[in-house]
Amino acid sequence: YGTRLGLEVLRRFPAGVRRAVLDSVVPPDVDWVAESPVNFEQSLDRIEAACDAQPRCQEVFGKLKARILALAATLDANPVTLTLQGGKKAPGDGTLFLELVHLAAYDPDGIAVLPEIVAQIEEGNLRVFARVVQLLVSGLVDRGMYFSVVCSDVTPLGSAEAARVRQAGVHPQLRTAADSAVIYEACRVW
Repeated sequence: YGTRLGLEVLRRFPAGVRRAVLDSVVPPDVDWVAESPVNFEQSLDRIEAACDAQPRCQEVFGKLKARILALAATLDANPVTLTLQGGKKAPGDGTLFLELVHLAAYDPDGIAVLPEIVAQIEEGNLRVFARVVQLLVSGLVDRGMYFSVVCSDVTPLGSAEAARVRQAGVHPQLRTAADSAVIYEACRVW
C-alpha cells in the first residue's frame, strides 16, 4: 500500500519531495482486485516458461501449471489436515493451496522454490503447506488493514460484474483462489 501513498504525496506535494523510489507500483486508477486472477494466471504461465527454459527444472518440475491445477483439484476432492504450531489442526484444500501459490508468486524467493513446494506437497510432505497457513493465521496479513485500504481505495474503481467480465478467460480454479467477487461483497458490507 506504500506505493499508493507515495504516489499521492508526490502528486499533492511535489515540492516537498527531493527523491523517491517506488517499487512494485500499481497505478492509482487500476482496479487490481479485478486484475488479480488475470495476473495470477499470467504469473503461473511465466513461472512455468522460466522453468521450461532451464533443462533441469523442466525435467524435474515440467508442466508446472498443470501440476498446480491438478494438485488443487486433488486437494479439493480430498482435503488434508494440516498440523500447525501447538498441535492445532487446519483443513488444507485446493483453494488454500492456490492461495499459497498466489502468495509465492509475489516474491522472487517464493517463485524460486515454488516448483519444489509443489513437488513436496505432491509427495505428501505437508510441512511447507502448514507453515504458510500458520503464517496466514498468525496475522502475517492483517485482514482489517487489508479491507480498510482495498474497500476505500480500490473497489470503488470497479464492480464485481466488471471483474467477472475481465476474468472470463481465467482458469476457474485460479479465479476462485484470487476471488475478487468475495472482496467486492466483503467491501459492500465493510
